Amino acid sequence: MKVIVLYVYPIFGGPHDVLARRFRDSYRRYPAGHPHEMWIVANGGEPTEGMRETFDGIAANWMTHDNTGFDIGAFLSASRALIADMMVYFGGNTYLTGPGWLARMVSVWDQNHFALYGCCGNNGRKAKYDADGNKIKRRHHPHIRTTGFWAAPTIIAAYPHPVTEDQRTRYLFEHGPHNLTAWLWERHHRVYCVTWTGKYEYPHWNGIPNGYRNGDESEVMAGDRCTFLLNKKLNQT
Repeated sequence: MKVIVLYVYPIFGGPHDVLARRFRDSYRRYPAGHPHEMWIVANGGEPTEGMRETFDGIAANWMTHDNTGFDIGAFLSASRALIADMMVYFGGNTYLTGPGWLARMVSVWDQNHFALYGCCGNNGRKAKYDADGNKIKRRHHPHIRTTGFWAAPTIIAAYPHPVTEDQRTRYLFEHGPHNLTAWLWERHHRVYCVTWTGKYEYPHWNGIPNGYRNGDESEVMAGDRCTFLLNKKLNQT
């Protein structure tokens, strides 16, 4: 079985370089536990010498995307350009939390190949309004977060709704009314939130013991800017 691990690295420097080094350090620290190809998407143009130096010593392949759709556009572009049985998608903010992460991902993927799996799930939320009836928060529909997710790339490549220069389409892919999770449910695919020791279907995502936004988040295999407890622990080490 061919497995590709994909990391999106914007070319614009600054905080993107800091985040890429954090991902690189976690990738080096925590062995994947399963053979794979590493692909890095230089999002916005050709990778700089500094970007390549960041991943020096890691056997990585590079491809480019024009930054249309930001990280989501890069995920879709790679899904349509690369051939693999299973692809793991990591955005620039992501970092790994323990060894054997890919072995765990492959073990659950083997149980139902044509499903969507993710490290963090969200049951969704209704739109919130102030006392005058003005919307203050948009509605989020149930979804697997794009922190770290995996699937057969042919599934992701077939997503039919446009992801364009309009940044709103990026968020619609994740948690809009026709988001990736909802679209796959419509096609009768299973969708799972996977932790180090469990596998959960909706509507159980918000209550996973030590999962996303619960307990100490120690069951989350890949963190990002929203895994607050994992970030706090990371900053203390």
